[in-house]
Amino acid sequence: GGIVAAILVYMAYIVPSVTLTPGLDGTIVALKVKPDQLVAKGDALYTIKYKDRKFVGGQLQEKFVEKDVHASTGGKVLAVSAKEGADVKKGKTTLLVMEHQKGTLP
Repeated sequence: GGIVAAILVYMAYIVPSVTLTPGLDGTIVALKVKPDQLVAKGDALYTIKYKDRKFVGGQLQEKFVEKDVHASTGGKVLAVSAKEGADVKKGKTTLLVMEHQKGTLP
């Protein structure tokens, strides 16, 4: 328990910035933030278009879906690396760098 608490305190107060990567493969449709912009928890950061795959009646169906991705905490956008129209890979492509609000977890 103490180690977990120490890690959470470290992340909330010591880690100055976080690098955001996409949670899935897709294409950046729109960037909703700019460098030096302040964002609040829940603000839209970007829109991603991805292929949604489902089995319906034993057949694989694919359709494109657009999803807004929102800030999980408030902070300041330090840099925007992504470009609209760019293809991105889950966990690999840097989209933006944010300085999160002190005392919150990124």
